[in-house]
Parts: sequence; structure tokens; C-alpha cells
Amino acid sequence: MKTLYLSLLLLVLFSACKETATNAQQQTSHKVISPADRAVYKSMMTNEFCDCFSEQNMNKKPSVAIDTCFKIIAEKFADELKDMGVDTSLSPVESHLIDNINIFACGNAIHLMEEEKIAEEAKLLLVKGQFISQKKLSTGEYEVVLREDKTGKQRVLKSKNLFNEELVKDKSLGYELTVEYKIVKNKKTGKDEQYVKDASEGGLISVTGPVEFEVEK
Repeated sequence: MKTLYLSLLLLVLFSACKETATNAQQQTSHKVISPADRAVYKSMMTNEFCDCFSEQNMNKKPSVAIDTCFKIIAEKFADELKDMGVDTSLSPVESHLIDNINIFACGNAIHLMEEEKIAEEAKLLLVKGQFISQKKLSTGEYEVVLREDKTGKQRVLKSKNLFNEELVKDKSLGYELTVEYKIVKNKKTGKDEQYVKDASEGGLISVTGPVEFEVEK
């Protein structure tokens, strides 16, 4: 019995030692880099990224150029990123690279992206302001009331779906709610009505802020 007990004890100890060795091997399978090396990698990737953006932006929109360059950097610096603990297999790639590339170092890249955003939004019908209230109408649709930032006046939109109040539930004063709307002709009255274009229709609904704004007098 004692021999059996000792055999079992040795087996358990051997298994524990083997597991410890395996864990240690797994932990050291990735190269541990110093802060100095990490800084060098970031600098290298930023330089490559900026060069890539300058080239790609010649015949592509800034947003497309940046997306393309993120993918190029992820492939070119796959080993370095792995050493830095970045998993480039996860999607979207840019969310895992953004902390390791200084886009602000790329000349006017940020400015060009802002210009593109403004130009794209100019093509859309947007209301920017704060959510006030909503109520269900007898038709089954909803009436959504917003306060516009620029004018300070209330803006009433209709919506086929319940507006998601959770978007602004915990926001402090000064946030900006951007809601895309569309024009729908009322078949009974023949008048144009403004309807919220929700996410299911590809509409833009976003919240930023708090922001500062001036009310037009």
C-alpha cells in the first residue's frame, strides 16, 4: 500500500512539474520587449504608415487610404506587433493598431479626414442637438422631439420605430446627438414629412460630446 501511495505521489508531482514547465514555456514563447524597443517599433510603424498614407491618398479618399495602410502595416510588421502583444487577426485591424501608430505625425491626415467627414455629412439630412422627448402616436408611429444646437429651437421628427433613449441616458449636458432623417410624402395630405432614418435603414445616429456651441440669435 505504501509503495502504491509513493507511486501515485510521484506521478502527481511529475504531472505538476510538467504542467509548470509547459506554462513557463508558453509564457516565454513570445519575445518580451523593452519599453525602448517598443518605442522604436512604434516609430518605425508610424513612419511607414505616414509614407503609405501620402501615397495612397493620391488616388483614394482619406478614410480608404488610412484603412488600406492599417492593413499594410499589420501585414508588414506582423512579427513586431506579435512581440508587442497585438493580435492582428482580430477585426477590425485598426482598433488594434491605433495605440501603436501616431496618425497625428502624418502631416494633414487628420485634417483631411475631418474634411471628408464634413463633406459626407453635407450630403445627408441631419439634425444635431439634444433629445427632449418622444411619444407614440395613434398611427403606431412615434413623434421624436429634439432641441437643435445652432438655433436652440425644438425640432420634431417622426419615427416608425421607438427611438433608442439609451443613447443619451447617461450623457452629461452639452452632448451632441446627430440624427439622420429622410423626407417622406404623406399620402393623405400630400405634404412632405421628416422621418428618422434609423440604423436598420443605414441611417446615421451618433452621440458625441459634451460639446460647446453658440446659439444663433
